[in-house]
Amino acid sequence: MENLFKVKIRNGEFEIEIESSNKEYISDMLEKYYVPVQNIGKEKTTSPAKPLKSTTPTSPKIQNKDNEKESTLDVAKLVGDIKDSEEYDMIEKYVLDKHDQLHKIMMCIYFSKKLASLEYITTGQIETITNEFGVKVKQSNASSKITSCQKYFTGKVARKKGLPVPYKLNRKGEIYFEEILKGNKPEK
Repeated sequence: MENLFKVKIRNGEFEIEIESSNKEYISDMLEKYYVPVQNIGKEKTTSPAKPLKSTTPTSPKIQNKDNEKESTLDVAKLVGDIKDSEEYDMIEKYVLDKHDQLHKIMMCIYFSKKLASLEYITTGQIETITNEFGVKVKQSNASSKITSCQKYFTGKVARKKGLPVPYKLNRKGEIYFEEILKGNKPEK
């Protein structure tokens, strides 16, 4: 089935609807008939009409100037460093081979701080790291688990819909995870 592009412009009593399978034709017609609202009743300006925008939603672009290291996490290096660490046997036994997602999330944050010097990481980075170990924790599940176990985590910024929040383990979370690595079963 062919893609059908459709544009509808309504401005006061004036209304035009353009429908075609040719996106360029739609763009040309939009440039020809589109008059920005702020120019109605004024002399015509020479500024070109706005181009046709895609209707597919896009995620907002986030610029993090506070700590640029967060966005440059080398996942492959981190996973390799974790696998080479002295604690890997314990990680495998008490974290990776178990079903508890909380422990996997804590492992990612704990070792990103310890081995990569990144105190905060996002749930998207957690998903990528756990996927490299073959025990993927989806971003939405990581976010839900962190929210339900807030006493172990600290967010860098307040939560806002559509924006990633970098998390770190607080002191209580670090103690809890270190007990897990020792093979103890602390209470949640």
